[in-house]
Amino acid sequence: MAEPQPEPKNQVEECKVSKIIHRWVREKHGECLQKVQNNKESFSEKVRNALVSMHDDHWRDPEESVQGISYEDPFFQFGYIYKLSTFSARSLSKVMKGTKDMEHLKMKNTVTVACLGGGPGSDVLGVLDYFTTGDMGNFEGQLHIHLYDRKNKWEDCWESLQDAIDEELQDDRFTLTFHDFDVTTADKNKPDIENADVIIMHYFVEEIYSERKKLNVTKCFDHIFETAKDGALFLYSGMYMYQVVNWVHQL
Repeated sequence: MAEPQPEPKNQVEECKVSKIIHRWVREKHGECLQKVQNNKESFSEKVRNALVSMHDDHWRDPEESVQGISYEDPFFQFGYIYKLSTFSARSLSKVMKGTKDMEHLKMKNTVTVACLGGGPGSDVLGVLDYFTTGDMGNFEGQLHIHLYDRKNKWEDCWESLQDAIDEELQDDRFTLTFHDFDVTTADKNKPDIENADVIIMHYFVEEIYSERKKLNVTKCFDHIFETAKDGALFLYSGMYMYQVVNWVHQL
């Protein structure tokens, strides 16, 4: 008689990042339900409207500004996390795994990663996925992740993301710090990235392309390139629109 075969492993359940996203989405879902007094029809309508708005806002000409997008709306945030966070995190992780210049990091005792324009935290999840799976799954050093974006837009998401990571990861080797950052504002456009080993711009350049000629934006990138330490890796990932890629090369 043939021996019984072991049950197939559920890869989704075993993935730390998937568990974090699930908890994160669940918490934002509960927050949105409270906003509509647990009226599920109202909740569904608001989320549908937010998803339509999100689609329209992101499928646009790169010359159009994103400054007016209502990222702070809780239903927009829920839709963003629910629809985009997993894709964005996985796509970033895939880019990192395909970048040979990242491989030496597993030998370091401490790695610092800066995520510019990291939004609600999708970049953070991509970095965590990279350092907890595959060849990097045996990384034993300290990992410090710094997320830079507009606090007035994403603060609520940052708090719930931190809670989800604390609950699911439970590993004090990994730290996460959030920074109020806006390339268009003089007192918020100089990120403290001089200790970063990796500086990530994941879909960030596309969002600020329309603002590229503004003085504060120019000063922001001057500061970034002037203060980055020798050997720091700049990792650009996005929709690869030809005009945006050309600007990246010019930087």
